[in-house]
Amino acid sequence: MGAKGSRAQIAVQRRTNSQCRQPRRARAGGRRHQQRPTIHPKGIQVTDDSGNPLYTASYPYELLTGTPANWMQVVGGTSSVQWIEANVVAYFTYNKVTTSGASTITDTIGEHMHTCRVKLINTASGIFSLSQLLNTGEAYPPGLAQSIYNSLATLQYNFTHTILESPFITIVKPGKHSLNLSGAAIPAAWATMNAMIQSVEMELIFTPSNGVSVTAGVTTAKTTVNCGPVQHLEAGELVQLFNLFANRDLSKINPGERSSSASLSGGQVTLGADSPKENSVPAPTVDAVKNFVAPDAVTPTLTNLITPNPASQTLTFTQNKADGTQNTQVGYPRIFSGNGAPSNTTLVNGIQYQAGTDFYYDASTPTAPVGYLCTTSGNYNVGSSGGSVWAKITGGGASGGWNYRGAWTAGTYNTNDVVSLGSGTSAGMYLSLIDTNTNTPDSGIGWVQISTSAGTWL
Repeated sequence: MGAKGSRAQIAVQRRTNSQCRQPRRARAGGRRHQQRPTIHPKGIQVTDDSGNPLYTASYPYELLTGTPANWMQVVGGTSSVQWIEANVVAYFTYNKVTTSGASTITDTIGEHMHTCRVKLINTASGIFSLSQLLNTGEAYPPGLAQSIYNSLATLQYNFTHTILESPFITIVKPGKHSLNLSGAAIPAAWATMNAMIQSVEMELIFTPSNGVSVTAGVTTAKTTVNCGPVQHLEAGELVQLFNLFANRDLSKINPGERSSSASLSGGQVTLGADSPKENSVPAPTVDAVKNFVAPDAVTPTLTNLITPNPASQTLTFTQNKADGTQNTQVGYPRIFSGNGAPSNTTLVNGIQYQAGTDFYYDASTPTAPVGYLCTTSGNYNVGSSGGSVWAKITGGGASGGWNYRGAWTAGTYNTNDVVSLGSGTSAGMYLSLIDTNTNTPDSGIGWVQISTSAGTWL
């Protein structure tokens, strides 16, 4: 018996549920993105291929290189090494800040899922050894050559001898008995020849008893003994006889073992290829606040930004110039409609109406539509505590009335046009008093202010 040793090495690193990479910064297309991950209510989940949660305390390490074998034992312990493929699912909430020209906008990502597939293992890094006991083959048969010589050196007598014996009492067996003959007419050498018995033939004769003959009821044996040299076992057969009970596995025998007494030496075990590196797979984001940035199709030097305002439930349009300045921001108001003036029955429950931007269109009389502007932010309960307040700003059909034009932008306005100026100390509602009015509302030329930014009528 001999010992054979093997060694293998695997590398791991400790992983925990709270482990997370640092935020990354990147530049692309002239915009700077900065991600700041925060803890998400769903946290980090570790599951198997069937989606069942894994108890990571049983597999505290991540397998980096190497492939475990079933003979390995935990470093510093006696239990076997076990590993499992796991899916790590993490959810992130973060803000993405984008700087474009003079504008800085923030996209709020409500939920962003990333999945990562790893191999988890229950042991630390180490070199693992294996010892095996091998049958290294039998030794040389002792005395083989002498036995062959002895079996062939002495000459054997070759003859057939018949023995009649009555009554029968003797049994001659090949391999157990040898044959010597003696008597007055027999040579003296036959008395010590020890002739080898090769085969025995026996005939038994039974004489029934008749009550008269003395030999009746006696069994007589005629034994024919064949003696002489071995007819079927020469030197080659004798060698095979010595190897009859040998049981060797040539794959485990060093060819030089008998001459040098050296067994196969242990060495490094070649395991499978290294495990694949972890791969992070991002899922589509669930946006809470999404901004849109795109180059202007008409003027390539301009960049258009559409920014939502969750508080006011409005969109703001901005154009950034190549020199770092920007055009005046324009807010897009929401327009509602119904049959009748704004009331608890015509407004939609669940919407927070915003002052200065929300417009309501009374379509109960198509030939004489009436327009209302929200002057106090609130819910659908008009006039109640926390409810919205609306002011009629246009109506009367084709005969006249105010014409609400929305938020002011540079352009041409006519008499009775009403605009909303949403920035500056003179913010509020303005009424145009002249046709072809290209002045700014707060210039005092061709315009009159009719309400403040808080919705107070002047």
